[in-house]
Amino acid sequence: MTAFVYVCLYVIMLFLLFISGRNISKRKNNVVKASLLGIIAFSLNEGLRFGRGLDYNYYAREYEYVVNTHKSTWDICFAEIAKFLGSMDIPWQGYVFLMSLALIVSGVLFVNNFKDVSKWALPLFAVFTMPAENLMRWFLGWSIILIGLSFILDKRDRKSVFIFIALSVIACLIHLGLFPIIIVYFALFFINKPLLKPYWSIAIFLTIALVFNTSFMERFIDIMNLISINERTDYYVRNAEYWLMGGYAGNTKSAFPKYYEFLLFLVNIWFGYKLTKYLNSKFIYLYNLFLLGFITYPICRQIELLFRYNNLFTLFQFVILAYIVQEIVRKRILIFQNKYMLVLSFLIILNYFRVLLFTPFYDTPDHFLYIWDSNGRDYLDPYIYWIKDMK
Repeated sequence: MTAFVYVCLYVIMLFLLFISGRNISKRKNNVVKASLLGIIAFSLNEGLRFGRGLDYNYYAREYEYVVNTHKSTWDICFAEIAKFLGSMDIPWQGYVFLMSLALIVSGVLFVNNFKDVSKWALPLFAVFTMPAENLMRWFLGWSIILIGLSFILDKRDRKSVFIFIALSVIACLIHLGLFPIIIVYFALFFINKPLLKPYWSIAIFLTIALVFNTSFMERFIDIMNLISINERTDYYVRNAEYWLMGGYAGNTKSAFPKYYEFLLFLVNIWFGYKLTKYLNSKFIYLYNLFLLGFITYPICRQIELLFRYNNLFTLFQFVILAYIVQEIVRKRILIFQNKYMLVLSFLIILNYFRVLLFTPFYDTPDHFLYIWDSNGRDYLDPYIYWIKDMK
């Protein structure tokens, strides 16, 4: 029943986001009003989740401590928001709702730059930002960066650059680890053509996947031991082996993604490149972000810390995929060599969502709960559900 309720509510949310995206494509102004239905649906569905992922429960425990003592190892903005909410007797769930609201608002503002496919892009944004359920502070900071990107993609003038920089500073004060992301995001603005052709991209991906080994990262463990800025960095230093080598006790990950994810990568790499010939610089920018994430994926998938960074590049495939889906729905052969390629791409995309949305429950049924499933609990015990697997 837990899985059934989750799937039903998730599909309803995606449908309402589709409606909101369609409204965005029809209205010239007031994008937030046009997408209000989707914003509410996403905020409720994600903001009322319970106990999903280690970070939800870990931060729930820390939130109580911060509110009661006004002491925190969190970065300053994230901590101050917690103190402010606590001063108004707003529980941790209120912070979860606020982070969900920030994420979907940033998505709406960003998708507004791609009005011609907004009805597809907005629900796809929700799908590809699913890791935000666990990486909460990480994605709250990224939401702020995404708002800055929305401005700079829209205008590309001095004012928009200033807004991007100002919001990036705030994002770093939420999560300092986002600083490298900001640098790369900004640097790629100055490249107005695809970084690589599909053949080269796939060849590099396969080469890295076959050659790279996490043992290479051993040399960085000693370097991390020299870093000590605050209690937060000390935590990463103490667990350097986990963050840099894929886990403890040989708990390593494969360099290759799951088959359905890899096939979708290929669809987006191949046909996304073809779309760069017909679309503007905004699309080329996102294609390059995704491309960078694709070619580094085999390394990052094996290293916990880098995988978090990698996700903030590969998720931009939601815009690429939106354009591909639109081509499929319109039954156009603009980017497909023939109808067989169109049908094959459709089946690959369909299978991806079949696996993603309808089969993630067989081994983790307790990780898809809502607050009405809490049974009086404020959070799930991290030492029972997650931390035991990290030792």
